[in-house]
Amino acid sequence: MSKFNGIILAALCTGLGCAVTPSDRVGTRQTSKTDASSGSDPVGVVMNTRTHEVGGAAGAFSGNATLAKAGVPNKSDAQAEVDGGGAGNSGGNAAGNSGGNVGIGGSLASPDVKLAPCFGSARPLCEDFETDKLNTTRWMVKAQGGTVKIDGVHVKTGGRALHLQVPAGGQSQAYIREVETFPTIGETFWIRFFAYLDSDLPTGNVHEAILTVGGENRDGVEISSEIGFGGQQEFVGNLVRSNPFAESPKGSSELKVPTRKWFCAEIKVDASTKITSQIYVDGIHLGSIDEEWTDVAPPAWNYIALGFQQYHPTPLVTDMWVDDFAVDVNKIGCGP
Repeated sequence: MSKFNGIILAALCTGLGCAVTPSDRVGTRQTSKTDASSGSDPVGVVMNTRTHEVGGAAGAFSGNATLAKAGVPNKSDAQAEVDGGGAGNSGGNAAGNSGGNVGIGGSLASPDVKLAPCFGSARPLCEDFETDKLNTTRWMVKAQGGTVKIDGVHVKTGGRALHLQVPAGGQSQAYIREVETFPTIGETFWIRFFAYLDSDLPTGNVHEAILTVGGENRDGVEISSEIGFGGQQEFVGNLVRSNPFAESPKGSSELKVPTRKWFCAEIKVDASTKITSQIYVDGIHLGSIDEEWTDVAPPAWNYIALGFQQYHPTPLVTDMWVDDFAVDVNKIGCGP
């Protein structure tokens, strides 16, 4: 800066009461609620200009289930019970959220700036749960004895994740279910999600599904494919049918279900000519729990359920967080 410009700047700052030094920091927090009827900005946009060096841009991003991963508020700020969805722009974007829009801005100069995995995603379904409230236009909530909410206690990326809990001593359910992906997704597709179990897993006569894909075949038979865990704290795969009720022999993996750490789970379901499922954990194919049925007509898939479905009373409280859920016709992998 030239001496002349410095004198001018000093004079301006004397009049305005500012102090400009290279070490200036911003530590303010603003919240702005724009009238939704204006059709401009989403309701509840939060501009978080948390401490950062001057020169970094404190910006605001807006969108659905997708937000900047920079300057995310303290995790406890993000807790919100599921109560029918949040207010927001009804326009949505390619990710298809019609409610609960939230924007968060922070220092773009920060080295850990990362956009949410679903930002601008072209996948048939991508959900990173980065909203104050679950979008109940997309997701149906089932909490029979259990609880379903969004909070920031454990997150894979960003500031929020889906939190599912089932109590001890019951045969409970705590899951979300979506149908909007179908029928356009087709007969064969992949599902990927990250999960964090913050509790010890029960043993004994235990079977809990954590992801279910289902549909009905031409004969009116309901068929579902599941991934879950069993009484030896192992991953299990399962195919279930109605009319009459039957289960495939539940395959068990040698791999124990990780607890108190994030793991990546993928399942490929195929109903093109027969019913098959393949399960991967952290990129490893668990071939021992692949399932196949050839003696029943394949279904037309029409829903995905994410969360706990307990088939026996379970002696322990079980907490699970889920983040960065995606569906695609191609293998997704454990990256963004």
